[in-house]
Amino acid sequence: VVVGYGTMRKSDVTGSISHVKGEDLKNLPTANIANSLGGRVSGVEFVSGGGGPGNSPSIRIRGTGTINSSDPLIIVDGIVGGYLRDYNPNDIESIEILKDASASAIYGTRAANGVVIISTKKGNKNEKVGVSLNAYTAVSNVVNKLDLLTASDLVMLKKERYINNGLAPDDFWDDPYYSVQRTDWQDAYFSTGTTNNIDLSIKGGSKRASFYTSLGYYNEQGTIEPSKFRRYSIRVNSDYQITERLKIGENFQFSLMNPEDVHGSFWDVLRYNPALPVKNEDDTWGSVGGNRDYIGDLNNPIMHNIIDSEKYSNLRLSGSITLDYKICDGLFLKGNYGVNSMSQVYKMFKPLIEGQPFPRPEAELRQSYSSEYTIVSETYLSFYRIFARKHTVNFSGGFSTEKYKGDQFGAERRV
Repeated sequence: VVVGYGTMRKSDVTGSISHVKGEDLKNLPTANIANSLGGRVSGVEFVSGGGGPGNSPSIRIRGTGTINSSDPLIIVDGIVGGYLRDYNPNDIESIEILKDASASAIYGTRAANGVVIISTKKGNKNEKVGVSLNAYTAVSNVVNKLDLLTASDLVMLKKERYINNGLAPDDFWDDPYYSVQRTDWQDAYFSTGTTNNIDLSIKGGSKRASFYTSLGYYNEQGTIEPSKFRRYSIRVNSDYQITERLKIGENFQFSLMNPEDVHGSFWDVLRYNPALPVKNEDDTWGSVGGNRDYIGDLNNPIMHNIIDSEKYSNLRLSGSITLDYKICDGLFLKGNYGVNSMSQVYKMFKPLIEGQPFPRPEAELRQSYSSEYTIVSETYLSFYRIFARKHTVNFSGGFSTEKYKGDQFGAERRV
């Protein structure tokens, strides 16, 4: 298993470590590695962050350990940082989760909530070039909808309320317009969601070199318009045996994600009057108009999902170069030098709203740009030797440096 800056036999590990093979996660219809791990690792909770496409669950290793962020440290091919949804699950070779202090101590205080170490796939030496294509399509629907009152039943109960209080029903409820069922708001709010995934990978190797390359496309349309999540990913991993003593490797990851969420409230969907249409004959949005005291002071719940727009574009680039030099039998000089960068463009537009109980007198436009990067440099010595066939000596020592920088800029206007 992978532990900190090296590997150990599982039988020699004294700390609490869970190991998951990448094959166990292959072709699962999820955008996020964390969603694939649910129920597979003891002592680790995956708390849903919502049902939207691409939403990331919170990972809690042995409970909540701090009043601040309780998220574990994420390490992918020796590079710290990033989010699990940035990576294609089909590129994963193995995942190690370090759960206790003795297992994660080498990473210091930042590993107080545990460590998730991800190793991606690589090619093998003397392996024939192989091509693998995986694709799947899935659909999703909301099946357990709530039973709600029809328009006529609602009018009947409203009148009974007055009668039970010893009052004459208000004339408003004698209007036949509000006894006609025009919209099932749950049917109008939900739709059929789709998921499409394509992964193409090529790997192979010669006597001195090996490589693994993959292209990935993931597109999930949610059951509520316009929620969606798209991810494009490219990965290139390779190793080269330069001399009998020196080996060089590189890992490169590119991912572009476009998530979009909804703006309406499902609570409003359940409460909105079924006699009102989604849209009127003149193409205006259905509204309670001036009758908010009778049928609720709610804006049309479908309207906000359609007219409001909030989009993200996340670009992540990460790469590293590894050096492995054999000084003598059992003693190696190792280096890992890499960068992990992310840029995000955020755009939000909300037009003015008229003819609704809660109008929006001004249109709002907001746009922001943020970027960040982390540079990692690690150099260390590793010694491993077995004596008399049963005594093992294994130690590592070195130093590591990290540099982080982030910038953000935003602007907005109301008219």
